[in-house]
Amino acid sequence: MNLDYTDIVHIKNAFVDNGYVLDFNNSTFSDFTLDVVSVDIQRYYGGSKGASLIAFFKDKEVSIDEKIKLLKELLKCYEAYKINHMYDTIDNPNIASQKIKANSIEQCKLIIKKYSNINIDICDSIREEGISELIEKANKYLSSDVQTALEKIWDAFERIKTVLDGDKKASVNHLIDKMSNNNPKHKELIEDEFRYLTSIGNTFRIRHHEMNKIDIVSDDFRIYLFNRCISLIKFALKYID
Repeated sequence: MNLDYTDIVHIKNAFVDNGYVLDFNNSTFSDFTLDVVSVDIQRYYGGSKGASLIAFFKDKEVSIDEKIKLLKELLKCYEAYKINHMYDTIDNPNIASQKIKANSIEQCKLIIKKYSNINIDICDSIREEGISELIEKANKYLSSDVQTALEKIWDAFERIKTVLDGDKKASVNHLIDKMSNNNPKHKELIEDEFRYLTSIGNTFRIRHHEMNKIDIVSDDFRIYLFNRCISLIKFALKYID
């Protein structure tokens, strides 16, 4: 499912000013988008930061989950941006009409709510069901489209990191404590596995649209990564209330 035209307009009004995106420079914008959606958006789509951001939200190949995830993080960044510019809204030429921006910020919050019934990543009450759905889809694709199966299972892996807490790091630590029953040796092993799979996701081209990552050259290797990832996910699900 894609965002509609009005959604895109509000996102642009909220975060884009004359090609800029909030206070990001090229380097920090790259780091931000890589961290949130594993894509250097400006490098991938080209153009200004603002143009590339809107291209991402318009891209039919990008899942609604990924779009909403980025939108949520942009809203967090806007809070810091608003504080940084609370005294220079008149002088700074990169700040659009504050009334229009404020309205669109509120609309962006409504966009997240609007898609909450299909975007399981932002609905805590059905988050586990969403992970199960991703696993089901991944298994379904495994026999016919290994690349898509790998993408789905990696989406489940990323989602499971935030199940127990909105903060990813705190959530993972909490989950590892539960999975290890606070046994130091077990905890060390599980921590290593989470860390290693995260490193694989940051290094190899798990998703087809990712740039500047190592290509996976065979379906056999994709299946190996798939099985390693799904094993950890199934183990973790046993410890999620």
